[in-house]
Amino acid sequence: QILVIVRLEVFSMTIGERIYFCRLERKMTQKQLAEKAGMADSAIRKYESGRITPKFETLNRIAAALEVPWT
Repeated sequence: QILVIVRLEVFSMTIGERIYFCRLERKMTQKQLAEKAGMADSAIRKYESGRITPKFETLNRIAAALEVPWT
């Protein structure tokens, strides 16, 4: 039952929340993720906070840096 609740929470997360939790699971800082994805850490902060939504190409880079599928 707990697994079901966790899975439902993942589906209700925003893109920024998913980036944040994936990053934390991998014990990465925003700066480390940004460097690995080839972007500024300020962009990662904005995505995680929901101030801006990353474009498709940017999501590909972030997912690759986090080593997670996202499609």
